[in-house]
Order: sequence, then C-alpha cells, then structure tokens
Amino acid sequence: MCDVVCSGSSTYYWSLVDVVYLHTKQTYSYRIAHKKKGWKSSLLVPQDVLKGFLAGIVSHSNVTDNSIGRITCANVLSDVYATGCTKIDSLTLIISLSENMTEREQNTVMPLIMNGFRQNAESAGLIFNLNSAVHNPWCIIGGTATAVCSATEYINPLEAVAGQVLVLTKPLGAQIACNANRWCEKKERWEKLSKVTALTEIQTAYKCAVSSMIRLNKHAAELMHKYKAKAATDVTGFGILGHARNLAAYQKNKIKFVITALPVIKNVMKMAAVMGVREKFLKGTTPETSGGLLISMDEDVAGEYCNELKSIEGWDCWIVGKVVEGENEAIVVENPNIIEVEYL
Repeated sequence: MCDVVCSGSSTYYWSLVDVVYLHTKQTYSYRIAHKKKGWKSSLLVPQDVLKGFLAGIVSHSNVTDNSIGRITCANVLSDVYATGCTKIDSLTLIISLSENMTEREQNTVMPLIMNGFRQNAESAGLIFNLNSAVHNPWCIIGGTATAVCSATEYINPLEAVAGQVLVLTKPLGAQIACNANRWCEKKERWEKLSKVTALTEIQTAYKCAVSSMIRLNKHAAELMHKYKAKAATDVTGFGILGHARNLAAYQKNKIKFVITALPVIKNVMKMAAVMGVREKFLKGTTPETSGGLLISMDEDVAGEYCNELKSIEGWDCWIVGKVVEGENEAIVVENPNIIEVEYL
C-alpha cells in the first residue's frame, strides 16, 4: 500500500508489514548548444556542449571535471537518505546522449559523467548499473535508487510535532551561484554583476556551490536515527519552501513549519539582486540542486546534531525554523535571518 508521495520528487514508500520499499528516480535534461562560427577549443568537448538545468556547473575552466556525474548521483540518493535509510540495494545511472552530439563528443562526455557518478557511488559504498544509453534531442542524465529495509532502518517522515525545530544541512543559493558564474561569460551581464561583486567572489561562491552539491546526505541521514528525527525532506527543485510545504501537507499531526533563517553561500545575495531573483530567494522558492536535508527534531538535541555533523563533514548546518501548531502548511517569515556561509 502506498502511504505517501513525499518531497516533491518521484520517491515512493510502500509499507509491507515491517519491511519498507523505497524507490527514487531523478533525471535532468540538457539542451545541446550549436557551435558558434569560428569557435575553437583545445579540449575534446566544446565548452558549451551542455545547456540546461545544471548548465551552471559546467564552466570554461573545468569542462573536463566530473562534477555533473557526482552531483547527479548525490541528488538521486538524496531522496532515500531523507527517510533515514542509508543502505541502498540498487543504484542505476540513466543517460541519454543527444543526437546532435558528434561521436567524439559522446565518447568524451559520457565517460566524464560515468566517472563522476561512480566516484560518489563508491563513496556511498555502492556499485551502480548503467541503463541503456539511447539518443534523444537532449542529453538526459539521471538515475534510480532502490532500498529495501526494515522498519528500524527507516524514519517515517510524517511525525513532526509542534515544539520541534527545523535543521538544514546544506546552504542555499547553489543554483544562483552557478548561474552567476555563467553570467561572467556575457559582457553585458558581467558589467552588471561587476558593479556589486568581484570575479573572485563569484568564483569562490561557485566552488562552494559545487562542493556542496557533490556532498552526499548520507552522514546527515545516519545521524537522524541517533537524534530521533521525526520528519525530513531533501531540498531541491521546488526550493526550501516548496519542499517544506509538501512535507507539512502530509504530517499526521496538525502542524506548521515556520522558516525563520536562510543560510546562503556568501555573496550570493548581492548576485541574486542583480540577477533579479533576490525576492524569490527570500520567499524560499528559488530552486536548488542536490541540496541538504530539512529535518524536524527536538530542540534540545538539534544543536548536538549540528555539531556532530560538522565534526564529521567539516560543514556547518543550522537551525532554520520551528514547528508550531497549524493547518499542515509552511511559511518563510518576512525578513528572514540571512546567514552567509563561507567556502571551506
């Protein structure tokens, strides 16, 4: 029996006596850019081959990086980790190569993606399978993760209680930082950004974003058991408010999630203002990719949770809100506390 569809992604939970089946599927599509006349590169792959949802992580300086594969793997696993389950039984990479790519481009891009995906899979203690690579008008990258676990290995995400607090395990603003990095490539856009920020600040924010997105939520999920978390979701495409609303809507108790603080990568707020997304960010609706876990837990252990996670990963996490009585909804308060996060 399907109990709930949670977190705004294709994650499904079936409860079978004391066994829980978890399955998640994530895909991303990339448009293929046409090569400009006279375009030259010493690299095997055009630096603007991949366009689309995660295009911002492909920069001219690191096109040979395997970050896309690592981020894809982290994001696929994140939905299962949000349930507290960290023992994955099956992980599959889904990839579709663009019919507009040359054979040389395909033979270069695909290994980069696979190597990145493999690197994070190995970090999670997993061996992944490759779904058949097919051709498509766009390059599509994604995957599926499946876990069959006992009830003790799984944290029911529907039991938040008024009086608890909300913890966020990764900073927000990764997509904005990546988009700002792309803005530097266009003269007219760079002129706007350069009035409020330096190139070094954009590059540092970009590095922070990539480092955050490739980081697995596995340790955060493991500690959820120790500190008896009662509900969690990962924060991805619908923004922190979208995922908080979706999680709140299915809670067994009459509660309301009140988000009072927004941790954000340093200098991203001034970039967001120039890019026209500052107000959207303050409302909690800017999309994230491979974001952290938003967790409801008791206030008296939340600080310990944050400290222990930092001792393991070297990254801060934050208490960003509270759980109060309400009608199963979520809000971001007016003028939330902005916490700037330094790149580590």
